[in-house]
Amino acid sequence: MLKRGRVKVFEVYDWGKLEVLDFIVSQLKSRGVITSIDISRHLGISVEKAREMLNLFREAGVLCEIKEAEARRRLLETRLRETEKVEMWGTKRLAV
Repeated sequence: MLKRGRVKVFEVYDWGKLEVLDFIVSQLKSRGVITSIDISRHLGISVEKAREMLNLFREAGVLCEIKEAEARRRLLETRLRETEKVEMWGTKRLAV
């Protein structure tokens, strides 16, 4: 039988960090890859701060670093897929 302890309730302590983490998660879900420069440019924070936030995911075992050539290949594939989706959506829209 499981022991039941008290329920722990948490609240947001730093909304800025939460926004960074939310952006990282959304990019990873949609593209599968992210760079510290993406985070820095999109949110206007330093690259060093972006790397700190990415390290949280690395330490949790969610992210691993890939080689630059592999990263470029994946980003190119993602952009091609996104372009195909836009073209398909545009074609359907014109047909309606």
